[in-house]
Amino acid sequence: MSFLLDLRLPDQSGLEVFQGIRNLDARIPVVFVTTAKTADTAIEAMKQGAFDYLFKPLDLGQVRKVVGEAVEVSKRMRRAGGGDGDFA
Repeated sequence: MSFLLDLRLPDQSGLEVFQGIRNLDARIPVVFVTTAKTADTAIEAMKQGAFDYLFKPLDLGQVRKVVGEAVEVSKRMRRAGGGDGDFA
C-alpha cells in the first residue's frame, strides 16, 4: 500500500493529510505530487518522512517506478514487523 498525495488540496494542505496518515500508520509510504512552485514544501515533507515527491506534469513512467518502489518498501517493512516509517 502507498499513497500519492497532492500538496495542494481544496480544503486542507497535503502536509496535514500526510500527518494524519503518519498518525494512522507511519509505515505507509506517501509520495507527494507538486508543482515546481511548491518544491520547498515537498522537501519539507521529505524531512518529515515522505517517501518521495514528483513534479507536475507527471511522467507516467516515473509514477510507476516511484510507486512500485514505495509498494516494495511497504511490503518489506510489514514483513519485518515495523520500523519507524522514515524512508529517507
